[in-house]
Amino acid sequence: MATTKESMKVIAGGLDKKEEPEVVMEGKVIAVEVPDELAEAFERLIGGMITKCEDKDTLPPDDQNDGGDPEYEDREPTEVQELVMDIAFMLGSRASDHLMMIKEKNDLSTEAMLAITRCLLAADSDYLVTILETIFLSDRMYDAAHELHLLERCKEYEEDAAFFFEDAFWDTDAMDWYSIENLLRDKAKEQNSKLN
Repeated sequence: MATTKESMKVIAGGLDKKEEPEVVMEGKVIAVEVPDELAEAFERLIGGMITKCEDKDTLPPDDQNDGGDPEYEDREPTEVQELVMDIAFMLGSRASDHLMMIKEKNDLSTEAMLAITRCLLAADSDYLVTILETIFLSDRMYDAAHELHLLERCKEYEEDAAFFFEDAFWDTDAMDWYSIENLLRDKAKEQNSKLN
């Protein structure tokens, strides 16, 4: 509730005048201790954002083409590639389960989960893994975060391991529902803006 002094300032200044907000933390730094794993995940997260922004401007036109190589697509996967796919699909499914455990444990609302999903949808496959690892570490789900390290080993044998992980993650019932719900809400907003 506003004090009499604050009310008098508003009356004297008029309702249309807006004061600039007071900057509370200008020039101050807050140090927070976090586990080493979480600090490393944050570093990868921030580094990934910087790299992603830099790479967007430097990609040659050929690399921006989404068309696949027909010869590569027609080849049968090797046993190692099949093993990597199986591991990546299992990890993607488990990551979805772990995210739903966080939702239940923290009693996150549907709106909160939709916001998280929008962030995850905007990420490429490698960045998705980093964001999920950061989320798991921040909720002290260290085992879930360490499982994702297995993808780094898989990428040594198959460069598309993170893509397989992403595919499996979004193919789960829970993440599929949230991604479709976001899509439907975006379409509804577009329709409402066209009507106005």
